[in-house]
Amino acid sequence: MKKATILFCTLFITYSYSQNNKSSLHFNSGEVKQGYVNFVSDSIIEYKNSKKDKYIEYSLKDINYVEVFRKSRTSIYEYIEIDGVNYKKPLELVIKGKVSLYMSELSGTGQIGQEYYKTKSYYLKRNNKPAVFITVLGGITSKNFKKAIAEYFDDCPVLIQTVKEKKLRKRKIKEIVVLYNETCND
Repeated sequence: MKKATILFCTLFITYSYSQNNKSSLHFNSGEVKQGYVNFVSDSIIEYKNSKKDKYIEYSLKDINYVEVFRKSRTSIYEYIEIDGVNYKKPLELVIKGKVSLYMSELSGTGQIGQEYYKTKSYYLKRNNKPAVFITVLGGITSKNFKKAIAEYFDDCPVLIQTVKEKKLRKRKIKEIVVLYNETCND
């Protein structure tokens, strides 16, 4: 079920992160290009210098990260390996630390009554290890959240107890990662 949930979240993500926003493409070689990007798939990104230019395709394997400059904030997307899946995908960096939090967003229109929906899938990543799917907000999760937190943060009893006592729930995933990085980061 875990793999099915990850696959579902991955296959149906809308890659329209930055088509109309100025962006920086940071290559593994150190080269940086300023312009506009479009995430075409989990492996291809399109780049153009100006809105009038035609897109040029690049493999995400050649990209270190992408910065997308929005009116209210700058988003950083990194090409991240996901545990239990045989490929990498671009994920938005939410929190950087000993444990980093990444997010992918799924939005669209449902079949019944054409309702609009939006879900956010969150992933946790330690250092050079693959990212681990942890929860979906706005949808269902395949794994008991408290159990998933207890397994992932088994080196931090204070955090596990806080989640078990329902002082922090899955909607507070950002606060959970911050608490771990500040309290249990040896």
